[in-house]
Amino acid sequence: MWNKVHLYFGCVLLALFLLTGLYMQNQFPALYQGDQVMRFMYRASHIYLLFAALVHLAWSHAAPLPSQKTLLYVAPNVGLMVASVLLVLAYWVEPANRMDERTYTQIALILLILASVFRVLLHLTKGKKGL
Repeated sequence: MWNKVHLYFGCVLLALFLLTGLYMQNQFPALYQGDQVMRFMYRASHIYLLFAALVHLAWSHAAPLPSQKTLLYVAPNVGLMVASVLLVLAYWVEPANRMDERTYTQIALILLILASVFRVLLHLTKGKKGL
């Protein structure tokens, strides 16, 4: 089940990546008016969307975990989806409001990395007793 969810979520994020790329190509030069900091913030957020999409697509082709509905198995999947939604939000909110701290992006990337590490650990311990 989760593999299909990640496949669809990854495809949607990939489409968003392409749409934000078109937005930056067509609308962006007038928007940032030579402000390089804003330009780099949008570009970084744009690449983070691609990163999240690729992680989802990779997870969609990974060996499935046991279909247990315990928090241990659900948490990494939900964490990755929450991180992806935060990255989409960060693309539209942080550069436009000149948020130098990039709080949404920071939380999303930490969550994405933790979810990925947790998923790898679950795969490594999948066949062992106690999980």
